[in-house]
Amino acid sequence: MTARKDRILELLKQHSFLSVNQLSETLHFSQSTIGRDLFDLEKVGLIQRTRGGAMHMSSKFLESPSKFKQTIHKKEKKYISELATNYIEDYHAIFLDGSSTCNTFAKELSLFKHLNIITPNLKTALELEEETDNNIFALGGNVSDVLVDGLQTNHYVQDYLIDMAFISCRGLQIPFGLSDRLQNEADLKRIVRNQSKQVIALVDHYKFNKGYLYRILPAKQIDVLITDEKPSSKYVDFLQRNDVELVY
Repeated sequence: MTARKDRILELLKQHSFLSVNQLSETLHFSQSTIGRDLFDLEKVGLIQRTRGGAMHMSSKFLESPSKFKQTIHKKEKKYISELATNYIEDYHAIFLDGSSTCNTFAKELSLFKHLNIITPNLKTALELEEETDNNIFALGGNVSDVLVDGLQTNHYVQDYLIDMAFISCRGLQIPFGLSDRLQNEADLKRIVRNQSKQVIALVDHYKFNKGYLYRILPAKQIDVLITDEKPSSKYVDFLQRNDVELVY
Protein backbone atom coordinates (compact mmCIF):
# COMPACT_ATOMS: atom_id res chain seq x y z
CA MET A 1 0.00 0.00 0.00
CA THR A 2 1.36 3.43 -0.90
CA ALA A 3 2.21 6.08 1.67
CA ARG A 4 -0.61 8.20 0.27
CA LYS A 5 -3.19 5.48 0.87
CA ASP A 6 -1.84 4.97 4.38
CA ARG A 7 -2.30 8.67 5.01
CA ILE A 8 -5.87 8.56 3.66
CA LEU A 9 -6.71 5.73 6.05
CA GLU A 10 -5.15 7.65 8.94
CA LEU A 11 -7.20 10.76 8.15
CA LEU A 12 -10.44 8.78 7.80
CA LYS A 13 -9.79 7.06 11.14
CA GLN A 14 -9.43 10.50 12.75
CA HIS A 15 -12.47 12.11 11.15
CA SER A 16 -14.74 9.12 10.30
CA PHE A 17 -15.81 10.86 7.07
CA LEU A 18 -14.04 13.19 4.65
CA SER A 19 -14.98 14.45 1.21
CA VAL A 20 -12.78 13.87 -1.83
CA ASN A 21 -12.19 17.62 -1.96
CA GLN A 22 -11.03 17.71 1.67
CA LEU A 23 -8.64 14.82 1.10
CA SER A 24 -7.35 16.44 -2.09
CA GLU A 25 -6.64 19.75 -0.34
CA THR A 26 -5.04 18.09 2.68
CA LEU A 27 -2.77 15.72 0.75
CA HIS A 28 -2.10 18.05 -2.23
CA PHE A 29 -3.09 15.49 -4.85
CA SER A 30 -5.76 15.80 -7.52
CA GLN A 31 -9.32 14.68 -6.83
CA SER A 32 -9.01 12.04 -9.57
CA THR A 33 -5.93 10.55 -7.86
CA ILE A 34 -7.69 10.53 -4.49
CA GLY A 35 -10.73 8.96 -6.12
CA ARG A 36 -8.65 6.08 -7.50
CA ASP A 37 -7.08 5.52 -4.09
CA LEU A 38 -10.50 5.41 -2.45
CA PHE A 39 -11.67 2.88 -5.02
CA ASP A 40 -8.68 0.64 -4.25
CA LEU A 41 -9.19 0.94 -0.49
CA GLU A 42 -12.87 0.07 -0.80
CA LYS A 43 -12.08 -3.02 -2.88
CA VAL A 44 -10.10 -4.48 0.03
CA GLY A 45 -12.79 -3.57 2.56
CA LEU A 46 -10.96 -0.83 4.47
CA ILE A 47 -13.32 2.05 3.68
CA GLN A 48 -16.79 2.69 2.32
CA ARG A 49 -17.14 5.22 -0.45
CA THR A 50 -20.17 7.48 -0.35
CA ARG A 51 -21.37 10.23 -2.65
CA GLY A 52 -18.58 12.82 -2.66
CA GLY A 53 -16.32 11.16 -0.13
CA ALA A 54 -15.57 8.14 2.03
CA MET A 55 -15.89 6.84 5.58
CA HIS A 56 -13.59 4.57 7.55
CA MET A 57 -14.79 1.10 8.42
CA SER A 58 -14.15 0.88 12.15
CA SER A 59 -12.81 -2.31 13.71
CA LYS A 60 -16.24 -3.41 14.87
CA PHE A 61 -17.52 -3.23 11.31
CA LEU A 62 -14.47 -5.03 9.94
CA GLU A 63 -15.25 -7.82 12.40
CA SER A 64 -18.91 -7.86 11.39
CA PRO A 65 -19.42 -6.38 7.89
CA SER A 66 -23.15 -7.17 7.95
CA LYS A 67 -23.68 -4.67 10.77
CA PHE A 68 -22.00 -1.97 8.73
CA LYS A 69 -23.97 -2.74 5.57
CA GLN A 70 -27.24 -2.44 7.50
CA THR A 71 -26.39 1.16 8.44
CA ILE A 72 -25.94 2.64 4.95
CA HIS A 73 -28.39 3.64 2.22
CA LYS A 74 -31.37 2.46 4.26
CA LYS A 75 -33.88 4.71 2.47
CA GLU A 76 -32.79 3.44 -0.94
CA LYS A 77 -32.97 -0.21 0.14
CA LYS A 78 -36.44 0.30 1.57
CA TYR A 79 -37.69 1.91 -1.66
CA ILE A 80 -36.22 -0.88 -3.81
CA SER A 81 -37.74 -3.51 -1.52
CA GLU A 82 -41.21 -2.04 -1.86
CA LEU A 83 -40.93 -2.15 -5.66
CA ALA A 84 -39.70 -5.74 -5.54
CA THR A 85 -42.84 -6.98 -3.77
CA ASN A 86 -44.75 -6.42 -7.02
CA TYR A 87 -43.06 -9.51 -8.44
CA ILE A 88 -44.10 -11.92 -5.69
CA GLU A 89 -47.25 -13.97 -5.34
CA ASP A 90 -48.33 -16.38 -2.62
CA TYR A 91 -46.86 -19.89 -2.97
CA HIS A 92 -43.78 -18.73 -4.85
CA ALA A 93 -40.41 -20.32 -4.14
CA ILE A 94 -37.91 -17.50 -3.85
CA PHE A 95 -34.20 -17.10 -3.13
CA LEU A 96 -32.82 -14.16 -1.15
CA ASP A 97 -29.07 -13.73 -1.27
CA GLY A 98 -26.97 -12.79 1.75
CA SER A 99 -26.97 -9.04 1.09
CA SER A 100 -28.25 -6.33 3.41
CA THR A 101 -30.56 -5.25 0.57
CA CYS A 102 -32.26 -8.65 0.58
CA ASN A 103 -32.39 -8.54 4.37
CA THR A 104 -34.31 -5.27 4.07
CA PHE A 105 -36.53 -6.82 1.39
CA ALA A 106 -37.28 -9.78 3.68
CA LYS A 107 -39.09 -7.40 6.04
CA GLU A 108 -41.73 -6.86 3.33
CA LEU A 109 -42.57 -10.54 3.01
CA SER A 110 -44.99 -10.75 5.92
CA LEU A 111 -47.53 -9.53 3.34
CA PHE A 112 -47.45 -12.93 1.64
CA LYS A 113 -48.52 -16.46 2.54
CA HIS A 114 -47.14 -19.91 1.78
CA LEU A 115 -43.88 -18.68 0.33
CA ASN A 116 -40.90 -21.03 0.30
CA ILE A 117 -37.91 -18.78 1.03
CA ILE A 118 -34.33 -19.99 0.65
CA THR A 119 -31.39 -17.92 1.92
CA PRO A 120 -27.73 -18.23 3.00
CA ASN A 121 -28.20 -15.34 5.46
CA LEU A 122 -28.88 -16.67 8.97
CA LYS A 123 -30.07 -13.28 10.23
CA THR A 124 -32.58 -13.06 7.38
CA ALA A 125 -33.75 -16.64 7.99
CA LEU A 126 -34.33 -16.07 11.71
CA GLU A 127 -36.17 -12.80 11.17
CA LEU A 128 -38.41 -14.38 8.54
CA GLU A 129 -39.17 -17.33 10.81
CA GLU A 130 -40.18 -14.98 13.64
CA GLU A 131 -42.11 -12.42 11.62
CA THR A 132 -43.88 -14.36 8.87
CA ASP A 133 -45.89 -17.56 8.41
CA ASN A 134 -43.86 -18.63 5.39
CA ASN A 135 -41.61 -21.68 5.00
CA ILE A 136 -37.96 -20.75 5.57
CA PHE A 137 -34.96 -22.77 4.38
CA ALA A 138 -31.49 -21.73 5.56
CA LEU A 139 -28.71 -23.16 3.42
CA GLY A 140 -25.97 -25.13 5.13
CA GLY A 141 -22.25 -24.49 4.93
CA ASN A 142 -19.37 -22.64 6.54
CA VAL A 143 -20.56 -19.79 8.79
CA SER A 144 -18.83 -16.41 8.56
CA ASP A 145 -20.45 -13.38 10.19
CA VAL A 146 -24.16 -14.12 9.50
CA LEU A 147 -23.61 -15.87 6.15
CA VAL A 148 -23.05 -19.45 5.13
CA ASP A 149 -21.00 -20.23 2.05
CA GLY A 150 -18.62 -22.66 0.43
CA LEU A 151 -18.89 -25.90 -1.51
CA GLN A 152 -21.59 -27.35 0.77
CA THR A 153 -23.77 -24.27 0.29
CA ASN A 154 -23.37 -24.44 -3.47
CA HIS A 155 -24.33 -28.13 -3.36
CA TYR A 156 -27.43 -27.61 -1.19
CA VAL A 157 -28.92 -24.85 -3.32
CA GLN A 158 -28.96 -27.16 -6.35
CA ASP A 159 -31.71 -29.18 -4.65
CA TYR A 160 -34.21 -26.34 -5.12
CA LEU A 161 -36.27 -25.25 -8.12
CA ILE A 162 -36.71 -21.50 -7.64
CA ASP A 163 -39.41 -19.31 -9.15
CA MET A 164 -37.41 -16.13 -8.70
CA ALA A 165 -34.07 -15.21 -7.20
CA PHE A 166 -33.50 -11.79 -5.66
CA ILE A 167 -29.84 -10.86 -5.66
CA SER A 168 -27.73 -7.78 -5.05
CA CYS A 169 -24.08 -6.97 -5.75
CA ARG A 170 -21.19 -4.67 -4.86
CA GLY A 171 -21.06 -3.06 -8.28
CA LEU A 172 -22.66 -2.76 -11.71
CA GLN A 173 -20.45 -1.72 -14.60
CA ILE A 174 -20.65 -1.64 -18.39
CA PRO A 175 -19.99 -4.11 -19.99
CA PHE A 176 -18.91 -6.40 -17.10
CA GLY A 177 -22.30 -6.64 -15.39
CA LEU A 178 -22.84 -7.41 -11.70
CA SER A 179 -19.73 -8.00 -9.61
CA ASP A 180 -18.61 -8.74 -6.06
CA ARG A 181 -15.47 -8.55 -3.91
CA LEU A 182 -15.92 -12.12 -2.60
CA GLN A 183 -15.64 -15.17 -4.84
CA ASN A 184 -17.89 -17.40 -2.72
CA GLU A 185 -20.80 -14.98 -2.94
CA ALA A 186 -20.39 -14.59 -6.69
CA ASP A 187 -20.19 -18.36 -7.20
CA LEU A 188 -23.39 -19.02 -5.26
CA LYS A 189 -25.38 -16.47 -7.23
CA ARG A 190 -24.23 -17.94 -10.55
CA ILE A 191 -25.44 -21.37 -9.44
CA VAL A 192 -28.76 -19.86 -8.32
CA ARG A 193 -29.18 -18.38 -11.82
CA ASN A 194 -29.27 -21.92 -13.22
CA GLN A 195 -31.88 -22.99 -10.65
CA SER A 196 -34.21 -20.01 -11.14
CA LYS A 197 -36.93 -19.19 -13.61
CA GLN A 198 -36.32 -15.48 -13.11
CA VAL A 199 -33.51 -13.38 -11.61
CA ILE A 200 -34.25 -9.95 -10.16
CA ALA A 201 -31.31 -7.71 -9.24
CA LEU A 202 -31.79 -5.17 -6.45
CA VAL A 203 -29.16 -2.48 -7.04
CA ASP A 204 -29.14 0.99 -5.47
CA HIS A 205 -27.69 3.83 -7.54
CA TYR A 206 -24.49 4.01 -5.46
CA LYS A 207 -23.39 0.71 -7.02
CA PHE A 208 -23.52 1.92 -10.62
CA ASN A 209 -20.13 2.52 -12.29
CA LYS A 210 -18.37 0.25 -9.79
CA GLY A 211 -16.60 -2.96 -10.72
CA TYR A 212 -15.07 -5.67 -8.53
CA LEU A 213 -12.86 -8.67 -9.17
CA TYR A 214 -15.48 -11.43 -9.40
CA ARG A 215 -18.30 -11.28 -11.91
CA ILE A 216 -21.64 -12.48 -10.60
CA LEU A 217 -23.62 -12.33 -13.84
CA PRO A 218 -23.47 -10.50 -17.15
CA ALA A 219 -26.45 -8.24 -17.78
CA LYS A 220 -27.99 -10.62 -20.32
CA GLN A 221 -28.56 -13.17 -17.53
CA ILE A 222 -30.63 -10.76 -15.43
CA ASP A 223 -34.36 -10.53 -16.07
CA VAL A 224 -35.24 -7.45 -14.02
CA LEU A 225 -33.12 -4.73 -12.40
CA ILE A 226 -34.75 -2.64 -9.67
CA THR A 227 -33.05 0.55 -8.49
CA ASP A 228 -33.97 3.71 -6.59
CA GLU A 229 -33.54 6.34 -9.29
CA LYS A 230 -33.33 6.52 -13.07
CA PRO A 231 -29.82 5.58 -14.25
CA SER A 232 -27.85 7.56 -16.81
CA SER A 233 -28.83 7.11 -20.45
CA LYS A 234 -25.82 4.86 -21.11
CA TYR A 235 -27.08 2.41 -18.47
CA VAL A 236 -30.67 2.61 -19.71
CA ASP A 237 -29.44 1.76 -23.23
CA PHE A 238 -27.13 -0.97 -21.92
CA LEU A 239 -29.94 -2.69 -20.04
CA GLN A 240 -32.33 -2.38 -22.98
CA ARG A 241 -29.77 -3.96 -25.33
CA ASN A 242 -29.51 -6.90 -22.94
CA ASP A 243 -33.32 -7.30 -22.58
CA VAL A 244 -33.30 -6.37 -18.89
CA GLU A 245 -36.50 -4.86 -17.53
CA LEU A 246 -35.57 -1.67 -15.65
CA VAL A 247 -37.72 -0.56 -12.69
CA TYR A 248 -37.18 2.55 -10.55
